Amino acid sequence: MELENYVRSLINGRARIRHPALAGIGGDDIEAIKSLVTAVEGVEGLEINPSVGSALLTWDPEVLTVEALKEHMQTWLAFLAYSADTEDEEKKAAEGAVQAPAACICGEVRKAAEPAVNLARSAMDAAARVIVPDVKNVKRARRMAQNRIMLGLGAASVASLAFNKSSHGVLGWGFAAFALLHLWQHRTVL
Repeated sequence: MELENYVRSLINGRARIRHPALAGIGGDDIEAIKSLVTAVEGVEGLEINPSVGSALLTWDPEVLTVEALKEHMQTWLAFLAYSADTEDEEKKAAEGAVQAPAACICGEVRKAAEPAVNLARSAMDAAARVIVPDVKNVKRARRMAQNRIMLGLGAASVASLAFNKSSHGVLGWGFAAFALLHLWQHRTVL
């Protein structure tokens, strides 16, 4: 990976970095990156702007030389290259990007889960075409279908208490699964 492709400006004590993996990241990811970067002696601060995918790094030039910082930045950028979505990873791999060795396990888990995720996504897309046929935006239709299914399962679970307690449990577990999915998808907002 070429460091120069991501460093927009570098002066003594200050560097501006742009990387696609920084675009749209959430609070937990920002804090994890900040703790990784600020753990280096001499680094004074890191400000990440996820709306444009940039980071401003400040350091003490008397403690940390530019050459040593570049070595650290190479490692951090390799970590970011791995953290990017699958499409960006494939593109970077074709360009010869290096992945962080410690992150290999996560990549294997992501690859193993990919068929199940694709199957669930296509099933939700099919359900969305039935539940909200008038919505043309696929992502919005999927989100609306998930919310309506979750609401229906919750109402059916409560209503089934009057008739059949075993179906109450099954419907309740379905509602809980959709509620957890909803919380996971909106974890950065919560």
